[in-house]
Amino acid sequence: MEGGSASTLIKTDWTYGRGKGALRRNITFGIPNTEMIAWNLVLEDKGIATLVDFIVAAQTTPIETARPIPKSITTKDYLLKVEQLVSEGLKTPWGIEFVNLNRALITERDGNIRWLIDGKLDNQQIQGLPPTHTASSTGGYMDIALDPNYSDNGWIYLAFSHTNGDISSKEALALTKIVRGKIEKHQWQNQQTIFEVADS
Repeated sequence: MEGGSASTLIKTDWTYGRGKGALRRNITFGIPNTEMIAWNLVLEDKGIATLVDFIVAAQTTPIETARPIPKSITTKDYLLKVEQLVSEGLKTPWGIEFVNLNRALITERDGNIRWLIDGKLDNQQIQGLPPTHTASSTGGYMDIALDPNYSDNGWIYLAFSHTNGDISSKEALALTKIVRGKIEKHQWQNQQTIFEVADS
């Protein structure tokens, strides 16, 4: 668990995700371009689940403990400066799209879109948005994008998870859907489906 020739499994800095879902995925399928191989041909699902539970239980700092936000992130190609825009009021923000220097739209995983205006979160949520399937770990609202001609046509594109089953059921399929619509006075309008994964 403390490593040796390999990296330690008892740590606070998890580069490729520290939640149980991320750990299970990384053990099962490996991590490309690293020394972490896929173990799904060696271990059965039950064995991988047991290993994940063991790794989580062995941590000196619980995996769910919040970590400080870094001031910068170094990648292979870029040095990214991290700027905190909002410190409270959002529940699992997922995507952000700047309309201009003073306004941005933010999606929240549980199915909300909020305005960020002059650095402050607008208290009024956007109404009339499509329902989303959040029971799945991969569900909810995802990214948001403005049409290249947004200033002229007002179209906003939204990717999210939907289901043809019970929206609150973990057993229901989480299917990707992309729509576009317009926001006028905090109201989502004129929705059109651009792409939708079939349920079969």
